[in-house]
Formats: sequence, C-alpha cells, structure tokens
Amino acid sequence: MGLSKASAIILAGGKSTRMGQDKASLPWGESDILQYLTATLQGICQEVIVVSNRPRQMIASARVVADIIPNQGPLSGIHAGLSHARYPQAFVIGCDMPFVIPGLVKMLLDKIKNWDVVVPIYSQKQQPLFASYSKTCIPAIETLLSEGDRRVISLFTRVQCHFLHEAEWSSTAVLPGKLFYNLNTYEEYQEARKYNESR
Repeated sequence: MGLSKASAIILAGGKSTRMGQDKASLPWGESDILQYLTATLQGICQEVIVVSNRPRQMIASARVVADIIPNQGPLSGIHAGLSHARYPQAFVIGCDMPFVIPGLVKMLLDKIKNWDVVVPIYSQKQQPLFASYSKTCIPAIETLLSEGDRRVISLFTRVQCHFLHEAEWSSTAVLPGKLFYNLNTYEEYQEARKYNESR
C-alpha cells in the first residue's frame, strides 16, 4: 500500500490553557506528541501540514502554516490547513490525540471521495478533530466564521457530511476508547503516557 494522495493536517494552534503548557511539545515516545504524529501521518499521507500560530521546529518535509482567519479556534485551523493543502482531501487531527491508528485514517480518506466531510462516531459522539475533510468545505467554513459561528459541528449541516458509525470502523482499532482520547490536563497526559509506555 502506497501513501494516500491526500494531506494530513495537524491542529497545533490551541492555547493549551487547561494543560498549562504547550500540548504539542509534551514528551511522547522518543520525541514529542507533535513530532510523533507527524512521523506517523507521513507514513500514511503524501503531505503533512501543521497549523500553528507559534514557531515550530519541524522536520523539513512537514509544512507549518498559520491561521488565515486568526483567533477562531479549531474551525479556523481546519480552514487554514485545507487552504494550504496540495490535495483535494485531508485527514484532520488535533495535536492532543496521540493514539492515531493508520487503518482508520485510510478508511476516512477513502470515504471522503464521495463526501465533503466524513466523521467517525464513538459512544454516540461525533469526533470532528479526527475526521476527513475536502477543500469543498472552505466556502462554508468562511461563511460560518463571518457569522461568528466557530463550532466545527455547525459545518456538518452546511455540507455533504457522512457519519461513520462505530460498527463500520471498529475493526481497525484495538482499543477505540484510546483512539479519541484527547489530552486536556496534565493528569490526562500522564495517564496516557504511562499507558503508551506499557504497550
């Protein structure tokens, strides 16, 4: 299997208020979370884009871009990533979700060819920051932001969105509960790192 002809977009522009420090630079494995995600996604997609409003020291093959419409949360990060992407479709992930599984990423990118957005459902909850998006979403995102609506889920009613239910993707994940585990506090990070090192 070759690389998917798609972009991977890592959202690393959050303020990390609850964490108390930059989530992306927290140690993970042999580097940090951002570098780990970048390396993992480079094994899946032709291009990796990091959306960040602060300087990042990245490997040369990953591009760092800033928000085009700043201070509007993850939705503006998705907008910036899609705007800079070389490919029509992209997988989007938050930098605080280190348990990425390549099989599900490839499934989401395969499904996006027929939709504007493909979002997995886990425990009856949408997972908008572990989903695939098409460049066709850009005008709808710009409209939402101009209206002052920063919610990513608001996009789903304005474009052709497909929800991927758990039964459709669960075979790709050994522990689906970890897959969408995002690190908001230092205690959550410590727990996740301990689990990761015990695997």
